[in-house]
Amino acid sequence: DDQVIIPGDTTIRRSRNEYYRNTAILRFNHQFGLNDIAYAEFLHSFLRNDDPTIEDNDRYQPTVGLNYWFSPQYGLETMARYTRGNYSQDIEFQGIPTDNFDNWSGSLKFINMLTRNFSLYAQYDHAYRKYDGSDFYDDYHLYSPSAGIQYSVSEDLYLAFGLGYFYQDFDRDDKEDGLFGSGEIRKSWKYRRGSITLLGLAGLDQNEFGAQRLGLERFVSVRGDAQYSFTRNLVGNV
Repeated sequence: DDQVIIPGDTTIRRSRNEYYRNTAILRFNHQFGLNDIAYAEFLHSFLRNDDPTIEDNDRYQPTVGLNYWFSPQYGLETMARYTRGNYSQDIEFQGIPTDNFDNWSGSLKFINMLTRNFSLYAQYDHAYRKYDGSDFYDDYHLYSPSAGIQYSVSEDLYLAFGLGYFYQDFDRDDKEDGLFGSGEIRKSWKYRRGSITLLGLAGLDQNEFGAQRLGLERFVSVRGDAQYSFTRNLVGNV
């Protein structure tokens, strides 16, 4: 969709020491139908901190996915992802070091278009976390089914709302579970050479690569974007 989205950092810092962050994404899309797309993506990010109380980290994350419509009414969106998280600490670091981990995750989403603009969906997400061997961190499976609606009110207004349940099953017989909401509200205003978009999001996420390790969390996010075409091949946005 011509958008380059770099994940931000929502964690909190309590010092003014310098830090360096970079995220690079390489993505290949292959469209073989009106709405049928296969894609492959690789993401690498790193965080380097001058603050000895905050850990450095590297993330290596390949993803493959397929969006396929069996008919104009029924569609399928599926995704598989592997994440490798590596952490390192300054010699002055105090506390429990974060263990390196492997994370396998995937999702499967069935869509039923009731009308041209209104659809129902059922989705299942699963993740498996495996740490390298520290006694302080516990491997787990995460199960999170959900269902909801998607409605394209107009060309410039899109709504999606869902309700899900997550079950986090740790290897040491602990568990966490609960309900979570998911949603998206997107409103755009288009002009001759530019556009403005407001986006609201809600859902469930694994937040591991910021100044803090927040783990599994429910999130709510608001984003604004303004884009302007200076020439046919030069576009700026804020």
